[in-house]
Amino acid sequence: MKKLPFLILIIIVLPFELFSFPFSFEQVGEYEENAIYTDISILGTYAFLVAGNRGVHVFDVSDLTFPRKIAVVESMDEVYAMDIDGFNLYVADGMAGVRIFDIRNRKKPELISFIPTTQKALDVRVRGDYCFVAEGKGGFRLIDVSKPAFPYEIIRWNKSENVNTVEVVDEYAYLGDERGILSLLISDNPDSLNEYKRIAGLGSVNEIISDGRFLFASSNERGLFVADVSNISRASVQELSGKYTGIEDMFLSGFYLYVVQKGRIGVVNMLFPFNPYFSGTLYTNDDVAGVFVSGNLLYAACGIDGFKIYRISE
Repeated sequence: MKKLPFLILIIIVLPFELFSFPFSFEQVGEYEENAIYTDISILGTYAFLVAGNRGVHVFDVSDLTFPRKIAVVESMDEVYAMDIDGFNLYVADGMAGVRIFDIRNRKKPELISFIPTTQKALDVRVRGDYCFVAEGKGGFRLIDVSKPAFPYEIIRWNKSENVNTVEVVDEYAYLGDERGILSLLISDNPDSLNEYKRIAGLGSVNEIISDGRFLFASSNERGLFVADVSNISRASVQELSGKYTGIEDMFLSGFYLYVVQKGRIGVVNMLFPFNPYFSGTLYTNDDVAGVFVSGNLLYAACGIDGFKIYRISE
């Protein structure tokens, strides 16, 4: 019995990955298309894919092996991003601003209204009654969409450099610009966004994801950044370079971060965010630009190669 404490100590100190199982992927379906798909969202048995100047394409994926295109939301300029809130689709359509569609009838989305912009609408997030828009050189805008047919601007904020992405969690909006990440307190008084802080200076930011406690950001120049944002005034930040460079898109599911890099999709175990490791890798010849994970299914927007569906197992 004297050996028991020693065995317990070994189990505690051994790397966690020794007790985990690598993920594997099996392709179950695909749709070939000559559009350039750059992002994807899933709503029930429907897939919405960003297709640049060809708008947003809607697919019925109830049969995983044979996805069917059922509708196209035409672009007036070039779609960079989208978000879905309830029965409404919000499309960041470049110089055409943000357009809002009713998607209760998936086969026939109907335009409800639009939010004009002075610069390109590059990213959009909707939380509750508010729409948050990254407008490049135009900065950041907060829009009231409590009545989607009659949206109106609450405030425009332009104290950063070229805002290209936005994430919203709880009472904070996180902005990515050419210098790094900023946080904006939005809960107390949305009419005033004076309380802001630069969390990290890491060069131009591709993507920001947060679960409220931790924030993950990918940088063109540097790699992956992890920040503990549970206390914004004392946010601790760690840079992960090397095998984490060149991340083009990310999706967080539980404590797994799915990252898109050239030629592969990696599954990163973020149980210990400052000491992550790869739990699996899907190597592909496709030009993957965006991913979405729902349950044990991974949906990949594959550029000119259409999109593909994989079943995840371990």
